Amino acid sequence: MAEFVEHYGALRWTALLAFVAAGAMVGARLRPVRPVAVNSGSVLADSAVCRESDAAHLLMCLVMIVMLIFPRAHALGNVLTAMTVAYAGLLVARLAEWRGAARPGARHRALAIGYHVLAAAAMWYAMSGHSTGGPALVPTALLVALFVIDACVGLYSAVAARPLHWPHPVPGRWSLLSHIVMDLGTAYMLVAAIWR
Repeated sequence: MAEFVEHYGALRWTALLAFVAAGAMVGARLRPVRPVAVNSGSVLADSAVCRESDAAHLLMCLVMIVMLIFPRAHALGNVLTAMTVAYAGLLVARLAEWRGAARPGARHRALAIGYHVLAAAAMWYAMSGHSTGGPALVPTALLVALFVIDACVGLYSAVAARPLHWPHPVPGRWSLLSHIVMDLGTAYMLVAAIWR
């Protein structure tokens, strides 16, 4: 991964600026909770869903920024492992909440944190293969395709102003930009991990 990141400097610093901008956007949205209605079909999600997802996005942006500045820092694998475990634990709680239908927006909350489990696990997978020559090509390429497709869905939702909001139910037409940056940034890091 480090060789790809260091070789393509312009791409590296563009991705870094994108993560800084995305982190600033989600950081600005993390303010005291106010009731916010998100209409996604017949689903009403509260602002706690958005805050939880934004907090997870902010942590991922910070880790990605550090990975771009210090691409050879092997200790980040431990950070990604811890994030994956923490997000997975939170996902278990959100799935139980969804099953019990205890709160409005439970489905959106579970989908949003599930996305972050996948992103953290994908990054952990990309980082964990360094000593053996990198991660396997086919599963990594499938993950790249998944994140690029999700970015395209988010971009379509933003441009067309259609209430898709999956899996990041944040109100507002352009509030999906941080999610799109995370998708494309994760795809970029995965490509860097399999670059030979």
